[in-house]
Amino acid sequence: MPSILDDPELLRELGDDIDLRMLDVQRQAMEALPDADWDKVAVLLRLAYGRGYMDAVGEEAEGTPHELLARHGLAKPEKRRRRSSARR
Repeated sequence: MPSILDDPELLRELGDDIDLRMLDVQRQAMEALPDADWDKVAVLLRLAYGRGYMDAVGEEAEGTPHELLARHGLAKPEKRRRRSSARR
């Protein structure tokens, strides 16, 4: 499987999808830090989201689904319906 870094279009699409999922977080951060360099902050937020996502996938693969939630006494969230995609 080729690296996502080898495909600028795929990398942009992934960034856009993460941005949509994080709009509220980004909005709150912009209000709290109005003078920040938002290009850099956006990259860091995407990285944090992606890392958390990959960690969660890894936990499920190891047979301990939602271990982080369970450790803190939180319930597993309901699955969301998939959005339709123009690429399909």
